[in-house]
Amino acid sequence: MSAAADTRARLAAEVIQGSDGYLFHRDHEAVDQVTGALPLAPREVAAWRDSIETRAAWCKANGVAFRMMIIPEKHVVYADKLPPAIMPSANRPALQILASLDPDTRARCSYPVQPLIDARNVRETYLQTDTHWTFYAGFIAYRMLVEDLARSVPLPVRIDDTDLSFASRTHVGDLGVRLEPERDERTETVGHRTARAFRCVFENKKFSRGALSIYESADARLPRCVLFRDSFANYIIPHLIPTFSRLVVMSSDSMHYDLVRAERPDVVIFTIIERFLGMLDGTGQRHLPDDLTGPGFAALTGSSPTELAFHTSRA
Repeated sequence: MSAAADTRARLAAEVIQGSDGYLFHRDHEAVDQVTGALPLAPREVAAWRDSIETRAAWCKANGVAFRMMIIPEKHVVYADKLPPAIMPSANRPALQILASLDPDTRARCSYPVQPLIDARNVRETYLQTDTHWTFYAGFIAYRMLVEDLARSVPLPVRIDDTDLSFASRTHVGDLGVRLEPERDERTETVGHRTARAFRCVFENKKFSRGALSIYESADARLPRCVLFRDSFANYIIPHLIPTFSRLVVMSSDSMHYDLVRAERPDVVIFTIIERFLGMLDGTGQRHLPDDLTGPGFAALTGSSPTELAFHTSRA
């Protein structure tokens, strides 16, 4: 067997065939985490708790609205499509972490399992052949975030259901491509009926941790936001851009305080897919938050926070 064929066979073996054409993954120990077979140890729960509570407290002390969204795995939202032997457990990292938070911080964190289940009555919320959710699910997440934020931050521009337009397309997901023959599906992209002016004023062209983009909308009176995110936020960002006057987006699961100090945003948002809370690193150890001891902003992005102020569409 060739190296390419061997790799394809290995990737295909990691795909779980569910019912009604739904494919699931084992990436980053997702199944072991979701089923409770790989829960966090008390010290690991404490590491996440201390990090999240510190982020929230720092933002509160500096007049910044903080929100964190843990994005559920497809295994949880589409548990009815899983093989019977795989069942989500209440003893999984996402729930362990949320239960450990103090009430004030917990109120600023969301984990929209039931909203995404309920939304399935309108449109699918996760792709059949992909590890990711749908564009419609990204809008549901956006709506939850801004409805919550609007209680403390004026948000005069918000995208609602009536502004959405849908277009059908054929999609071969990151799970479907692992199979032979490849598996595709029909899904929908989401756009806005009302065009709103904005510019991408900076992009560092990285496609991994440290990827950085800055968007500015036409209305400078709108609030400013820094978003720390993973790939699932790609489905939320198009709605956030017109909601804020300046949106700085960084691919990171750490809080880069120097970036937030330099940008002085009104809002800081974290989005993280559930499996990243308890995954193992290359040495078999947990990947835990490292806000203060991990690689710095400049090392990850190739830019200093103060330099970003020069990347603007405004005089």
